[in-house]
Amino acid sequence: MAYENFQSVEGIIQSINRGDSCCSMMVSLISNSNIVNVVVTGETMVVDNVRLRPGMRIAAFYDACIRLSTGRNWSHHCGGTSR
Repeated sequence: MAYENFQSVEGIIQSINRGDSCCSMMVSLISNSNIVNVVVTGETMVVDNVRLRPGMRIAAFYDACIRLSTGRNWSHHCGGTSR
């Protein structure tokens, strides 16, 4: 895996909602006065297997070279370009 393509987002957990499957959830963060939604799946690594809870400050890392939903559009970001 190319870790140099990873970006991070930091924020405080506002809410945690059940996802589309039994092993996923949507974590909503407040980051720099913006709402950021992070999908957590069974493949997501949580350091020390800490149980995520509202009010916790977390940092989430994601591969910037995958397709991301930016609200109305899907975009692909890699190497500073948008495809």
